[in-house]
Amino acid sequence: MWQKITFIIIIVLFIGIMIPKFTVHDLVPVDTFLKQCADISINLHQNNLFEKVALLLGKSRIIETGVNEVTIESFTIFRIPLGFLLGQPGMKRIVFCNPAQ
Repeated sequence: MWQKITFIIIIVLFIGIMIPKFTVHDLVPVDTFLKQCADISINLHQNNLFEKVALLLGKSRIIETGVNEVTIESFTIFRIPLGFLLGQPGMKRIVFCNPAQ
């Protein structure tokens, strides 16, 4: 009995992890510089252990771009926005990228 319950829980979690991995894509095309800048920013600013685990299980996407700025939205399992889990619904991160660096 416990084996069936454990197996069902593992399958549900696996499906929850795969949903954002396959369905979250950037909304706007970006060049490699802005994409790298966004990835570095996500890794640097998500410094809490809960956020790091949530992003490991989920994925982030770029939703807007400016001249040297990128707006990022992050999702965790079952495509739940990371801001919702942190108590900040609609949380988006704006990153300014300096090409001279």
